[in-house]
Amino acid sequence: MLLLGAAATGRGVEADLPATGDYAALELYTRLAAQGRQLLGPYSRFGFHHPGPAYFYAAVPLYLLTGQRFAGILLTAGLLNTACIVLILRRLGKDGGTAALLAAAIVLAQFLSWRSPVWLFSAWNPNVVVLPFGLALVSLAAVGAGRAGALPVAALAASFAAETHLGCLPAALALSAAAFGLLVPRVRALAGLPPRPPLARGPLVAAALVLAVMWTPPVVEQLSTGGGNLAHIVGFSAYFGEAHPAGDTLAAVGAATVGWLVGAGEAAAGVGLVLVVAALAVAHGGARRSGLALPAALSLVTLAGLAAGLVSAARVTGPLMPYLLRWMAMLAVGTAAALAAGVAPLLRVRPPLAGRERLATTLALVALALIAGRNLALAQAALSSPPQAPEDSVSAARLAASIAPALATSSRRPLVEVSPHTERDLVLGVLLALDKSGTRFAVRPFGPFRLGGRWTPDGTEDARLVLGPEDERLAATPGVRALGREAGLFAYLVPRDAVTGPP
Repeated sequence: MLLLGAAATGRGVEADLPATGDYAALELYTRLAAQGRQLLGPYSRFGFHHPGPAYFYAAVPLYLLTGQRFAGILLTAGLLNTACIVLILRRLGKDGGTAALLAAAIVLAQFLSWRSPVWLFSAWNPNVVVLPFGLALVSLAAVGAGRAGALPVAALAASFAAETHLGCLPAALALSAAAFGLLVPRVRALAGLPPRPPLARGPLVAAALVLAVMWTPPVVEQLSTGGGNLAHIVGFSAYFGEAHPAGDTLAAVGAATVGWLVGAGEAAAGVGLVLVVAALAVAHGGARRSGLALPAALSLVTLAGLAAGLVSAARVTGPLMPYLLRWMAMLAVGTAAALAAGVAPLLRVRPPLAGRERLATTLALVALALIAGRNLALAQAALSSPPQAPEDSVSAARLAASIAPALATSSRRPLVEVSPHTERDLVLGVLLALDKSGTRFAVRPFGPFRLGGRWTPDGTEDARLVLGPEDERLAATPGVRALGREAGLFAYLVPRDAVTGPP
């Protein structure tokens, strides 16, 4: 199933053709991670990078096993998502009972059905963080309920989501604050939770080690010469621009949280958001009455995540694009699980699977597998026709093939400069193809892209490789060679001693 999904997602991308655009950037960063030299997260359109490179290091094993092909990154996304689903359901079945497990399984199944058939294999970082954020939500709720053993997984999932997409960071901090706040005896009593057992030292040490490993690369980047990405993020986040109107924020957050579940538009989704808060209140009240720790903690932790989502969404620069808030869909999973677990005991209904969480988990996973199988069967139909290579990948491969031989004979290591108003998606594909061919080069930062690592300029570059639109002045300069053009992108090799005059 993983192979089919990856094949369907990567349909039309031949093994010898480079990815382009965002996917080329992801693969370039994964290639740096394979050398242990990637310190930045995925790029952001706001000029900084997301907090950390955990995603790229997670993709390295399968990327290398697949012969350094983009399919390895697709398989990594599928494996991560599958593992998160299993761990979410296992934790809910273990601590919340059958009702919580089945409710979460139904909502997850609906989410997977709502997305495209191959969504599980999407390598785009706003999609990759959704299910890890859901795992962080459930695991931190278990920590708040008194399950110290969930702490290492919570630290891993929350760090991965926060590093891979900045939008998850405020919510991850809010979830963590709520979970640890519930461990304080007085707060715990006010929340109606039973006294917690003593915290074991082992999970605390393991969680501390996880946090140290996960956050060392971004801290090293911040402290290194030419670094400062974390400071850039803090400065950007501290900027108070024009906030979105409350109505727009409520509508967007409602659509991201519950609108997809009930098939409502943004206006109705705002009402659905109110119902989510009401459902969390009911879940908490039922849990207090029945003395159940997990639904009580899960309702409060989910509410904290929702509040953080509202605050951060109100401050998003530019339009509230749906992909920025996609991780909020997991708040619906937490709400459904908390409500089912909190209310079921009050109904005095004995589910036929009560006390058999392993069997219930198995049945839930089988149901999810059937839904995923149906979706992937739909995707398989798309594979029945011969794949067509994307034009931009073909263009990138052709231009790189024209550039590489010239560089091999004319330059030890050129500095790549990208002209303004250039098709950056195609440029990234060209750079990826050049790197895969073994061509050495450095890249001056362009747009939101700062490649770093072995591509960082060090002053030893002996030529310039200019990528951009046609430049008649540059082409007419003595010594400058036009290496090729594809899809409106021109490549010029400028020797160090060429006098090109003012731009």
